[in-house]
Amino acid sequence: MAPEDVAALGLAAGARVAVSTEAGRLEVSVVPAPLRAGNIAMFYPEANVLVPRRLDARARTPAFKSVAARVRAVQDAR
Repeated sequence: MAPEDVAALGLAAGARVAVSTEAGRLEVSVVPAPLRAGNIAMFYPEANVLVPRRLDARARTPAFKSVAARVRAVQDAR
């Protein structure tokens, strides 16, 4: 996560958060990283549970790089 987003959510490095999308939910630890604010990055295959299964009509590939997600502290996520 971008350091600005970590701070805005009142989190710290290592905090547990739930990342959820229309496709699923995954609990992970926060790692501040040099990203543009408002974006998160995650690894495959662990994050596959968050990617919708529908394909882009033109590319015929899943939308791995543009999935809307919500990040919440674990105690607030349930």
